[in-house]
Amino acid sequence: MDNMTLTIILSGVGSAILASCFTLLGSYLLFRASLKARLYQEIDELAELMKARLREGVIEAGRELKPDFRDEVREGFKEAMGSALSGEIIEQAARKAAQNSTSIVEQGLNMLLGRPPEKK
Repeated sequence: MDNMTLTIILSGVGSAILASCFTLLGSYLLFRASLKARLYQEIDELAELMKARLREGVIEAGRELKPDFRDEVREGFKEAMGSALSGEIIEQAARKAAQNSTSIVEQGLNMLLGRPPEKK
């Protein structure tokens, strides 16, 4: 191959590479100028649509579960009131207070009499 043929081939390859670079640069600038804004706008619209649908689904699920939840709360309240009225809670509190007060009196007497505290 002579120099002239080699120069022509290299010029063609160089031109092709340069044209590809300009095409890529032009495509990138076009994307940044117009397509990017539109794509982001569509993504934002889809996000809002998803948020609205999710909100609707949650509200609908809440409406379906609300009667069962109400019944559970009502039964729990009735049970708590029943045990309070039967005196179980009051008896437990009185028993605990009596145990604590006797323990405090015993410790106080032991301190007055000079006895070492009992280890439990």
